[in-house]
Amino acid sequence: MVIEPCVDSTLLTAHLKVIHDKPGSFEAGEAQLGIAMIHFDLRAYSGAVREFKKMIQEYPEHPLLHEAQYHLARSYSRLHQDDDAIREAKILLNKYPKSSYVDESLNLIGWSNYINGRYHETITEFKNLVDNYPACKYRDDAWMMIGRSYKKLGKLDEAIEAFSQPIRNFPPNNHRNEAQLEIGVIRERNNQFDSAIVEPRKVIDDYPSAKGKAKAHYEIGYIYLSRGNVVSALSEYAEIDNSYPNEQVSPYATFRVGYCYSLLGDHSKAVDYFKKGLDKYPTFPQKDWLLFYMGKSYSAMNNPSEANACFSKLIADYPQSSLRTAAEKMKR
Repeated sequence: MVIEPCVDSTLLTAHLKVIHDKPGSFEAGEAQLGIAMIHFDLRAYSGAVREFKKMIQEYPEHPLLHEAQYHLARSYSRLHQDDDAIREAKILLNKYPKSSYVDESLNLIGWSNYINGRYHETITEFKNLVDNYPACKYRDDAWMMIGRSYKKLGKLDEAIEAFSQPIRNFPPNNHRNEAQLEIGVIRERNNQFDSAIVEPRKVIDDYPSAKGKAKAHYEIGYIYLSRGNVVSALSEYAEIDNSYPNEQVSPYATFRVGYCYSLLGDHSKAVDYFKKGLDKYPTFPQKDWLLFYMGKSYSAMNNPSEANACFSKLIADYPQSSLRTAAEKMKR
């Protein structure tokens, strides 16, 4: 159950006065929309639904009705009532095809279907957007969602073609780096390792924006590591650790630098990076793995006391870890 904020009644006073003084007028309808928008802007979405519905019912000829209709759909979406959101957005498309909110409504319908795992419907709605609204500001977003939906359905060739659209047709946009990475990930899943490396490398070499570069290095590192090229993988992960310390993948990269050093037999450096990961990223969600491999490195360095300390901490702090049994066996 979502607890919504209370709306200060004093914020509504002026609008309520207009409705009282000029019942049924254009100004009254505008005031009713104002009341609904106050609820919406304050994230009181249940109240917003009530007030937008009231405007639609009581002012059926008002020229701003399309705005109320769109924000009613948005309010349902914010309440995670996606079927209701889709229904109201489709009403807007049918009743107000020239509304300035058509693009937003198509985008909302597509997203609502995707969130609920209706990938075929997602593709249909976003293709409607890109086919019939070529100037839409969401066109590159739409192609990304089409690509993700095809990817979820296992139609990887179609996904690659969709992800290629923001790269080929709409530069510059917010999704070129992301699309390039998605294509690389798909090729990696298909064991097309050489071409899989090419795509994220483009993000690093061809795009001036730093966005996505850390993730690109990480994907390349993963490919190298999965093929047994530990030295090249280490180079990619170390670049993230050195140049992109605050990205989402940074804690994982630091751990993998240590892991690569352990595979190469340089356990002293491995421990240094495992310690760095513990100190710098206290909320790292894979601390059990970090502790386990740090313990293994200490064991390889003939330091049983430190090794046992790592294994004991893993066992005590992460009793549900898949590594717990292995840690118990490693303790001397």
